[in-house]
Amino acid sequence: YKEIKKKEEKTKEEKKMEEFIKEEKMKKEQAREVKSIVEKIKGEKAKEETTIEMPSDLRTAAEQCSAAWRPSATIIATSDLSVMMEKAKEAKHDERKAEKGKEMAKITETRYEEKKADNRNDSTQSSAEVIALQKTASSISLAQKSERKAMEELPLSSFIASPVPSPRKKRRERLPREAISPEELGLRTLLQIAAKRLPLPITYFEPLTVAQAICEELRYADRTLNKAAALNDPLERQALVTAFAVSGYAAAITRKQKPFNPLLGETYDYSSDCGWRYHAEQVNHHPPVLAAHADGPGWTWWQTLISATKITWSGTAEVNTELSVRLRLGKDDYSWNKVKFIFENASAAPEHRKLKAHGTMLIRCTNGFSSTIIFHKDKKTEITGSLINKSGVHVVRLIGHWDQCLKRFGSLVAFALWSFS
Repeated sequence: YKEIKKKEEKTKEEKKMEEFIKEEKMKKEQAREVKSIVEKIKGEKAKEETTIEMPSDLRTAAEQCSAAWRPSATIIATSDLSVMMEKAKEAKHDERKAEKGKEMAKITETRYEEKKADNRNDSTQSSAEVIALQKTASSISLAQKSERKAMEELPLSSFIASPVPSPRKKRRERLPREAISPEELGLRTLLQIAAKRLPLPITYFEPLTVAQAICEELRYADRTLNKAAALNDPLERQALVTAFAVSGYAAAITRKQKPFNPLLGETYDYSSDCGWRYHAEQVNHHPPVLAAHADGPGWTWWQTLISATKITWSGTAEVNTELSVRLRLGKDDYSWNKVKFIFENASAAPEHRKLKAHGTMLIRCTNGFSSTIIFHKDKKTEITGSLINKSGVHVVRLIGHWDQCLKRFGSLVAFALWSFS
């Protein structure tokens, strides 16, 4: 950009110099014309003087001429002289202008040469700077390449099994602001809002964002995923991963208000005392899409949240999640779907709303094991399920409540995989 500016300034200065030289040439030509006119007038005057200077024998005859001839001759002579004087003054003025123009031309030439020298120095400096920058960039790129090669040579387990320990921090015990006193919307207003896609009133929301609410799914990761990462039995790991998938719904029982949608590009980070870290970002606004990622000792968890809300004529709101949740535990990859949430009496105040979960959750693993959890709509929060081995046999029976606990029944003994605290 600087070089382009310098070139433009050079072209402007060159144009000014050309115009100035043309003006000087015109002035010189005018001065020459004036000089030639003055010389012609002087020659004519000399001729007149020669005619007036007559010999002595003819002076008497000239003296005897009529008196009328003399004033006319004197008038012509005075007019010629005045013209000559004016032209001489103009010629002197033009000469002075020409001298000033020459001085200005010399000054501009010197300035132009100085600028040329400065530009040369700048160009040499800029070239040196460019060379230095190229050297630094090449060194940085070589260092980055070497780091990438070293990272590629390391096994994947080294990244997963060594999370950064988070410093001990004092956690807050309450939200920074209390929720606004709720109001009843009414079924008609709720249907109008859904049909016309109008914004919901502020009293319908809680002082949280979706990015913070999704982080609550990792509340019991230290009791389930950290234990599963330390085990080698695939069936035990499948049971603990199933308990973790169910425990993510426990916080929803207290969330009867809608969280705010984050702004586009808004992020939320959380570092747990148990050694796992969470990061979420709003990647799309219409429709709202949230990308969440977490890693802990021996495991990595991520999901892309795209939810669709449907309001029925009975006053219930149904929330469906399209994409599945994924987990990498050592060399095994797990994935499971989310079930449908139903808010009954959605137009009423939050204390009168009822939250229900309905559907079947299928947890699959790349090692061949799987598990199923059935959320019963008519039995409040009760859930049932089983663990399935590689051959498709239901090995272990699971039972519990998605807001309280999950128990495993084997050989007539109940063992709590996870419990609410």
